[in-house]
Order: sequence, then structure tokens, then C-alpha cells
Amino acid sequence: MAKIRQRLLSRSILCALLVPALLQGQKFYPDDPIRTLPDSLSLGDLRNRELDEVVDFFLESAHWTPPPPTPAGEVNTLGEVPNSAWFTNRHAYRRLTRDELQRGAGNRNEPVPQFTVIGSKAEGISPGFRMRDSAGRMYFVKSDPLSTPELATAADVIVSKFLWAIGYNAPENYIIYPRLEDFHLADDATTKRPNGSDRKMTWSDFEAIVDSIPHYEGGAFRLLASLAVRGKPIGPLRYHGTRSDDPNDIVPHENRRDLRGLFVIAAWLNHTDAKANNSLDTLIEEEGVRYVRP
Repeated sequence: MAKIRQRLLSRSILCALLVPALLQGQKFYPDDPIRTLPDSLSLGDLRNRELDEVVDFFLESAHWTPPPPTPAGEVNTLGEVPNSAWFTNRHAYRRLTRDELQRGAGNRNEPVPQFTVIGSKAEGISPGFRMRDSAGRMYFVKSDPLSTPELATAADVIVSKFLWAIGYNAPENYIIYPRLEDFHLADDATTKRPNGSDRKMTWSDFEAIVDSIPHYEGGAFRLLASLAVRGKPIGPLRYHGTRSDDPNDIVPHENRRDLRGLFVIAAWLNHTDAKANNSLDTLIEEEGVRYVRP
């Protein structure tokens, strides 16, 4: 009898010790793994923040040493990146068809002449401009240097399709071969003076851009036309910290698994210009909810 009581007491003590440990160690729940993040809090109007390219270069250069190991954020219980405004699992969840991979973010909005030039392109080193097509759609247009025809424009289109298939938000990029007669200048078109201020753009300004573009037989020239992304532009994405005016942005960007993965993808694609000023946050409204889409 004494031995039986001792065994029961031992089992009771063991259960008392194990049950709390099991409860505290519960990792998976009925809704695991979360595949899509809950809906965002609806936002008001956000300011369009600007980022000085030189300042950003020095700020990012300060982070060249590897930081201490930190667990990734914005992941589910399996360590995977759920669908969100930042990232949509595409090829990872379902192998896309060849047609889907070639289409990328879309191929139904190819610009149609007549084109209206509304301003020159102020950023970057390649010549370019902004235009609207005959359907009123706006495009950001750039070209190849004379020394390397087709190189930069092809890379831009191909990389954008890779990024879209992987899961990132990417613009619709199109290669077009217009002629000078396909364009006219908007009355309020502007360009930049050397000091950065705006002035009225002239047809001579546009011809100077076209003259620096590789030409083909018949007077055609090759351009990359990037369809303006949906939503209101509110400035570039930062790779560190959070956006202070967005209550949905709670994970420091340097810890986000989707952005950490972007470093690997950019290295694989030799995308050496993935700086903040080459990104864009937009304010999207869907079904009465406004949120930021990087």
C-alpha cells in the first residue's frame, strides 16, 4: 500500500510540473500557420516624405558592419513570410506558368500613342521623361545610353518580372519603339534647371533627350515605359526603422524577413541600385480602407 501511495504521489508531482510547462510551450494554434496578415488599420492622409540621396547614402553606409543576430520579424509560426501589403506569395505557393512569369505584374496596359510629354525625368543618370498615352495613363520613361543599347531597359523589365514572381510589388514595365512624331509637349510640361528649380519645358529640351537615345532604322528609338503604380505616392521606403505616420508599420524594417530576403534576391540579380530613392510607398484605398503599400 505504501508503494502504491508513493507511485501516485510521484505521478501527481510529475503532472503538476509538466502541465504548466506544456501550456507555456504551446507554439501552434488552430489557425496556424497564418498565411495572410489581418486587415490593416485604416489611415488618414499621409504626407509625402522626401529623402535626400546624399544623406541616405551616408546613413546606409553607416550600417556596413553586420548587426548582432536578431530574429526576423513579420513571420508566422513556421518562420515564413505571410501575405501582406509588403509581399504576396506567388511562385512559392503555386508554380506559375510560363505565360504568367512572362506577363509579370501585367501586360495589358502597353502605352498607346499619341503620347503627351508632361515633364522631364529628374532622378537617375539615364535620360528620360514622364508622359501620358492616348488612354490618359501615366508612364515614367527612360532609355539606354548610346554606349549600351538595349542593356538597361532589358534588365529593368526582366528584373521587375523576377521580383513580381517572387512576391514583391513591382510596376508594369514595357519596351516600346516610338518615333518623334508620336509625341507632343503638354502646355504645362516642366523640366529642372541646374539649381533644381522648375522651368517650362520646351520642344528643344525633349529633342535633346531623344538625341541621346539609340535610334533604329526608320527613326524609331527604344524606350522603357513604366506604368505609374496605383495609389497616392507618399515618398520612398526606408530600409531601417519604421514609418512613424503609419500605425500598421510596427516591425523595424531591418528585421523584416521580406526585406532581408530582398538583399539576397538583389545580390542574385546583381541589382546594385536597390536604394531607398528607387522605391516608393503609395497610399492605397480598397473597400473603404486606406493603407500603405511599399
